[in-house]
Amino acid sequence: MTKQLSIIIVVLSLIVTSAIITLMTFGLNENYKKINNNLSINNKNDIQLKLPKSNLLLGSSTIDDNSSAIITYLKNDNLRYEVEEFYESDDPELGGGKRRTRDTKRDKKCSIDSQCGRDYFSDNFCYNGDVYREFNDYICSKTKCNKNTTKEIVEYCETGCSAGSCISHNVQCNEDSDCGEDKFIGDKFCKDNDVYQNYKVFSCLAPNTQQSSCTSQVDPILVERCENNEICNDGKCMTDKVIPSIEIISPLNNDVIESSEIFVNFKTENWEVGRKGEKHVHFHIDNVPGLSYSDHLMFYNKDKIVELNLEEGETSYATWINSNTIRINNVPNGMHRIRAHLATSSHLPPGNPEADKEIIVKVDVKEIKCNSNNDCDDFNMYTEDICNNPGTSDSYCSYEEIVCIKNEDCGENISENYCVDNDVYQKYRKFECKYLGTKNSYCNEILEDKKIKECMENVCYNGDCLPLTCKLDIDCGVNDFEGEKFCMDGDIYQNYREFMCVNPESLNSLCESDINPKLVDDCPNGCQNGKCITEICDDNKDNDGDGKIDKLKELREDILLEQTIASFKGNQGPWEHVSFGDAKAPTLAITGLKPGEKILVTSVLGTYSHRIHDGRDQLPSSCRKDTYGTFTTDNRNTIKRYPLTIDTFRTGNSFDQGILIPNKASNLYLHILESGSFNYFDNSGNRDSRVPCEVELSIYRVSQCSDGIDNDNDGKIDAKDPGCVNRFDDDEREHDDDCNNV
Repeated sequence: MTKQLSIIIVVLSLIVTSAIITLMTFGLNENYKKINNNLSINNKNDIQLKLPKSNLLLGSSTIDDNSSAIITYLKNDNLRYEVEEFYESDDPELGGGKRRTRDTKRDKKCSIDSQCGRDYFSDNFCYNGDVYREFNDYICSKTKCNKNTTKEIVEYCETGCSAGSCISHNVQCNEDSDCGEDKFIGDKFCKDNDVYQNYKVFSCLAPNTQQSSCTSQVDPILVERCENNEICNDGKCMTDKVIPSIEIISPLNNDVIESSEIFVNFKTENWEVGRKGEKHVHFHIDNVPGLSYSDHLMFYNKDKIVELNLEEGETSYATWINSNTIRINNVPNGMHRIRAHLATSSHLPPGNPEADKEIIVKVDVKEIKCNSNNDCDDFNMYTEDICNNPGTSDSYCSYEEIVCIKNEDCGENISENYCVDNDVYQKYRKFECKYLGTKNSYCNEILEDKKIKECMENVCYNGDCLPLTCKLDIDCGVNDFEGEKFCMDGDIYQNYREFMCVNPESLNSLCESDINPKLVDDCPNGCQNGKCITEICDDNKDNDGDGKIDKLKELREDILLEQTIASFKGNQGPWEHVSFGDAKAPTLAITGLKPGEKILVTSVLGTYSHRIHDGRDQLPSSCRKDTYGTFTTDNRNTIKRYPLTIDTFRTGNSFDQGILIPNKASNLYLHILESGSFNYFDNSGNRDSRVPCEVELSIYRVSQCSDGIDNDNDGKIDAKDPGCVNRFDDDEREHDDDCNNV
């Protein structure tokens, strides 16, 4: 009976315990829901829990009805549980945490393992300080699918395991607490008419790795909310009515300020001037270049800075001096309004008139020429710059001349030699600057005399020992010819140097020399290249046997030798038999011709007829047309034929241009030539009644180098002959170079 009773008691105890656990679980879940409604997340590591104004027990701490707070809980990523049972029901990082649900694959009908699913490994997790993973194996057993799970070790860790990896030796932090303790910092302050305090939270980034690092964040946390009838002041909720105000202590209204910098000293009541983002003071001023009266000069105490409007950084328009003084810079002369008003963290005034003050001042800066000698610097080292009455409106600059600032300004040190008793002395003069660089500076000259050389057998002259230069001309040098011989005035000369002693046997003796051309040889035939010419240059002979004759002689105008007039008719002269029939022979005009001379036809007069029929002139023609001159030998052999004037057959030359008498020609015949036949002919009919052709002829001598004759029998004629200098050269023989300068 006792045993049965014991069993019953144990069973009842188990039932009661189960009920209690169920009720506790239900209560905790209900509390979690209530707390969860008050959660807000600041960042990935912080959780804010807003607590109502009711008693709440937190460990041994209690928050009563008269306070409110936001308690920040930090998520602990490094919290690890290493009991085996956890993996079946808790943290997923450790391989567990999966809610127990029915595995549908287990109820699946199967015949082979592959019908139940693909086997797989779980993510790595920590177990007993090492890295593990689970192998999930699906099998088909008795037509039903089942899964077997087996833990496998991945890596043994020497320093422990965290987040499925071994903890490295070189890590900065493993958890947030390694970086610092989260806590409130600084004093309480007012924000949005509530009491706040900054809370600093530390975080470990990439924990348990070599890339781990610590960071922190500071955020304002609401500590106390002020009621509607309360006002937050100096970090406290106050029930008494508090009126914030500001007073401008100096300058006073309508003050005259003799400076371009205005120091505004002020006092606030019931208003703590803080940093940026907190309560502060705004200043305004008009009539300042670059500023308008609506611009805000924002004065912050804790930052010790004045900013313009919302521009970050110090402004040049004003400067923070101390907690109650601002300096407004570069204010021009004139009247200026200065306004100071309190400003909230959102830059709005409190709204009460005591929080806003305005004054009017006049800036009247007297011009000050100088405050110190440096202000008078004229950048001239040789003046002493002086500021008189410094720092006053009566100040002015004056300048005193500085004679010298260094010894070199007084002059260059000079030494000068001179003679005393046949010895060399030196007069040394040097300069020094006394009181250098001041208006009292002056130059001092120092003179010294000392003997530096004894001349002995020499003579002291002009501060130097000099030997006697010369006593005789021969002491200066030997007279002699110098240089090459040259031609002058047709004779041979050479430069001759003569030496002479000037002021002999005296200290002033010196040697000089003159060079003058001196006749060496008289040349009867002239001089060439410093030699006498042996060639006689006008005797038409090669006197020096060099194969060259005389000097160049030019015949620039032809010489008239003879003039004659010749007339001819068709019946003159003997008959000749030619291949095209009988024709009248030409008329002989000139005999005894000399080859190389030139014949010129100056006029042709008269007419002739090619044919007369029945006593009538059938083909009349001018004697200038188809009339020719033919050169022949004494045996009447034809050599050359040219037209008298009109070149019908275009031979290229005509007698009216001048024809050179060809070689071997002795006679000239004048005649008429039938066109196209080159035959002489006679006009039948009344020949005696015609006027004969009359031709005026002139004979000229021309230069040898233009006469068409090989005068020197060297096989070369005129321009092709090397002896011809030009076409006017009257001798085909080469000219002697020695005669060129004669």
